[in-house]
Amino acid sequence: MSNCIIFDLDGTLSNSAADLAAAINHVRTKHGLAEHSLKKVISFIGEGPVKLMARAFADASELDMDNISNQFRSFYSQHLADHTELYPGVANGLATLFEAGIPLGLVTNKHITATDQLLEKLGIRKYLKIVIGFDSGFPPKPAPDSLIHILAACQAQPDQSWILGDHFTDLESGRRAGIKRAFATWGFGNPRAEIADAQFTSFAEFTAFILDSGSL
Repeated sequence: MSNCIIFDLDGTLSNSAADLAAAINHVRTKHGLAEHSLKKVISFIGEGPVKLMARAFADASELDMDNISNQFRSFYSQHLADHTELYPGVANGLATLFEAGIPLGLVTNKHITATDQLLEKLGIRKYLKIVIGFDSGFPPKPAPDSLIHILAACQAQPDQSWILGDHFTDLESGRRAGIKRAFATWGFGNPRAEIADAQFTSFAEFTAFILDSGSL
């Protein structure tokens, strides 16, 4: 095959905001800080764990951020699927695309250990040929390096491949890698100034587009 699809995770395949917020607020409460609203936490998500922690604890500069990050990761690893679930149509859509023989990859700015745990719990790791996380040896999105690696591993042509994501980091990395970009409007990200090649209101709509339009 000469094509592939690369997915984002948080806000694209899974709605993980509640569990991320719970982990952040657990640590904040532990240090006597007021909890953030879910809406506020959502505004922090999308550019990796370093920026997530910096934004979530911007009012606590006196705290040791390495310690804060470790406390967050410890709690989150035990509760990352308490409320997180796949968006409608994702499980069936991934299975359908996989059965159609399309190589599927995932690039997320979440730590790889948490990513692997979550993908297994959600039952979708088996569909993904390559999974790359924040600490997998590549610079985080919007850098295109991880996408370019997946394209090479799948022997895929950039102009025949897609990335689906809900944030400007996904769209920018796709643009810089030379692949087509699909925007997931159901997510909680922000496209900023990036303009997608197509946008979709559900994963089922994206799956149908890929299979029916001959775009791959």
